[in-house]
Amino acid sequence: MFRQTLLTLGKCLSLGMLANSLLLPVQAQPTATSGGATEAIELLILDRSTYKPIADRSTQVYSNNGIRCVTTPCPTNTKNWEGKTDRQGVVLIPKQVIQSSTTLTLNGYIAADLAKDLQQQPTGAAVILLVPTVK
Repeated sequence: MFRQTLLTLGKCLSLGMLANSLLLPVQAQPTATSGGATEAIELLILDRSTYKPIADRSTQVYSNNGIRCVTTPCPTNTKNWEGKTDRQGVVLIPKQVIQSSTTLTLNGYIAADLAKDLQQQPTGAAVILLVPTVK
């Protein structure tokens, strides 16, 4: 699987320099259960300035159903999830956390809107290019 990710990464790097958005979706293999249903989205997270994996870093995902209310109570179905990238910069995010409004954050980087870019992919994983914050 890591070799396939590297091949996908090579394709991404040639396109990544042309991309104007924070996220560049690239299809790869999803993590699946024994029944074949996808249970997690696999994301390879790269630093956009160096195109190197962001390894061993805490990641946070915040999502809701996109409903905006004028009065309370407002059923937004908010979900929060925390994880960590591995040595290769890969994080597995449970599929049930992804909703119509989903944001991925890492300290030191501008937050990414996952929902918009993951909708463009039928299934699979993505290479995420995060822009470092300027200090």
